[in-house]
Amino acid sequence: MYLSCMEVLTPLHVQVTLAKASKHLALKEVEQAAAVYKTFERQGPALRAAAATNLSFLYLLEGDLAAAAKYTDLALKTDRYNAQAHVNRGVVLLEAGSLEEARQAFSDAAAIQPLCVQALYNLGVVNLRLGEPEAALMPLRKLHGLLPDQPEVVHCLALAADMSGDSAGAIRWLEVLTSLVPHDPGVLCKLGAIYHRLEEEAKSLGYYQDAHRVWPVNLDVISWLGAFHVRSEVYERALPYFELAAAIQPQDVKWALMTASCYRRIGAYPQAFKRYKSIVASHPGNIEALRYLVALCQELGRPQEVEKFANLLRRAERAEAAEATATSTAAAMQQQQMQHTQTGYGGPEPAITRQDDDEGISSLNSRLAQGRNRRSTGQPAAAAGGRPAANNDDWG
Repeated sequence: MYLSCMEVLTPLHVQVTLAKASKHLALKEVEQAAAVYKTFERQGPALRAAAATNLSFLYLLEGDLAAAAKYTDLALKTDRYNAQAHVNRGVVLLEAGSLEEARQAFSDAAAIQPLCVQALYNLGVVNLRLGEPEAALMPLRKLHGLLPDQPEVVHCLALAADMSGDSAGAIRWLEVLTSLVPHDPGVLCKLGAIYHRLEEEAKSLGYYQDAHRVWPVNLDVISWLGAFHVRSEVYERALPYFELAAAIQPQDVKWALMTASCYRRIGAYPQAFKRYKSIVASHPGNIEALRYLVALCQELGRPQEVEKFANLLRRAERAEAAEATATSTAAAMQQQQMQHTQTGYGGPEPAITRQDDDEGISSLNSRLAQGRNRRSTGQPAAAAGGRPAANNDDWG
């Protein structure tokens, strides 16, 4: 009885089968859902196109771009006015690195279905990736009218404004974003970075401090806050940030050097001496630490240790000079060898050229191999943290 119903394929049965596939998707049973959709491959054009579109989407979720391209091509051959199939084609092209072709695919989808959310969003994203923020604003504004509370859309609008040089517009959109995701450190960092660029240090400091309270282990934020207080010559306030950074990243000597420098600047010479000594214990050839140890020994009245650290300093400087000489000599020899090779064999060989591959969706396999490990569908993160400027750690 069940098999006869399968053969008849009544509209009710179609709905039941589609519901079955949806249930598999809800349970994250992708292979079972794909098997259900493949039962439609021998049916009428409309069902075949819908099944191929869903299968291409499933394979995109799984990261199998070759299979996604195959079923996208099948869906478009069956129905070239299938907006969702054009969106899937655009995602495949985007993952393959063909940004211009991906933009055209998303534009085709938006032309067929003007309110297609996926087409509008990805069209904005691909324009941003192409470095054309003005072109991204139109689909993103239209999408924001449809989805005013969607953080990803607001973030893209802020990014487009910032890329266009509209700092005021970027700040406006980012402030809207903070109302949607109030504790996102990336958004707070971005606001801090823009205000820093505008030389509004008080506002910049406020946003970086907020970001630090939300995510206290962000080394970019810690570095910016410490460097801000160093520029302000308030070394007591910079000290806790560099000590925290040294605890988070103990293998990086620069944080210990910054901490020792803060102690030295505030006149806490015994603490500075202790910190520089621990740096030399873990990094015996660190010239900066050795120089300050010699100076601090003289300042603290430790003549017996002055000569000790002075000898270590001279040894480290000789080792550094020898290493620099060896490096320059090796570079000169390599350059000379290259010149000799070119002279002996008549110059470099001509570049090997090859014809471009077919740009059709079915011939994307060679480019898909390069993007196989990437799983993103072209969506930027909900909030990208602006990387604050890192200051030089050598203040001595």
